[in-house]
Amino acid sequence: MPEHASTASPEGDYYVEETGVESTVNDNDVTNGGTRKSHTCCGKLMDTRKGVLVVNFLNIFAILFSVIFKGIVFHERSFGGFFAGLLGILLSLIGSYGALKFDIRASGLATIGFGLCFLMDLIGLNLVGIIIAIVLIYPHAFFTWEMYKGVMTKETYKKEEYLMPGLPEFPEI
Repeated sequence: MPEHASTASPEGDYYVEETGVESTVNDNDVTNGGTRKSHTCCGKLMDTRKGVLVVNFLNIFAILFSVIFKGIVFHERSFGGFFAGLLGILLSLIGSYGALKFDIRASGLATIGFGLCFLMDLIGLNLVGIIIAIVLIYPHAFFTWEMYKGVMTKETYKKEEYLMPGLPEFPEI
């Protein structure tokens, strides 16, 4: 056998000799010629639907945390910070609804809304806002595109679902 030969069992497990690497061949893994058609998101950690839900949750949490933190630290009595973040919270809720219900209109609206936020941050040269908008647009845009193409639907999601091995399972949604 060659220096780094691999052996496979009928169940799909394989072992690469002299490396100590042990893994399982997954039929849904795109790199192994699987049947998935959808894009993996967030550094190949998950499918785009899960990516949308994760970035929306993080966005809502970050906005609420920054509003509370700013109010506590600076003792502001103004609600300007909250209303400024209200648009982001609203877009994240719309995007989450689109991901949960496979609603292309809601997902597309959130994508367009985050795109407009990106444009405003770009015009204002707000580098942090630009980066946040890109992180939010990425999974929304791919998820909306996959729904438009018919790749990601309620009926096909079980086949398209992906979560990198080793990550905690998402609750059934």
